[in-house]
Amino acid sequence: MNDIILRKLEAGDFSTPSLKDNSSAALSGSGINFLQKVTNITGAAGATTLSHEDSGTLFIVDCQTAAHTFTLPALKAGFNMKIIMAVAAQDNDLVVTAPADNMITYTKHNDADGDAAHKIVTDTFTTVTINADTVAAVGTRVEIYCDGTNYFYIGTSNTQSDSHVFVGS
Repeated sequence: MNDIILRKLEAGDFSTPSLKDNSSAALSGSGINFLQKVTNITGAAGATTLSHEDSGTLFIVDCQTAAHTFTLPALKAGFNMKIIMAVAAQDNDLVVTAPADNMITYTKHNDADGDAAHKIVTDTFTTVTINADTVAAVGTRVEIYCDGTNYFYIGTSNTQSDSHVFVGS
């Protein structure tokens, strides 16, 4: 919370703060709750090259008609984002690419057989693909954080397929 908002609150000014990044803020019983910036990507053909200004954004991606690729910005501590695959179709992958081999990855794929322990991927990659070749991964979630040295990619998927959803390279 910035100093201006804190001073206003300490002075008894409980008006809703104005934020320059188009986020909304509202006071709640214990503090300020910020609405998350959400970007919908429909007809996902193409790519999104992210900048540091995209930090904190939730991307909801529709990959029904085409694949989509996210390219992460240069490493900067505090960068974070989330992705939810809202719509998927066979062969329309969702790809995240880091600037180098510095994306530490932990993913878990829960499947119908219950052998998800065998579908965990942990490693360091440049690219992680949500592989839709054999399974539509609707609801797959990814969170990405940066500490200034590495990106941390955390992914979860629940499907009826035994095929691996997360593929790193």
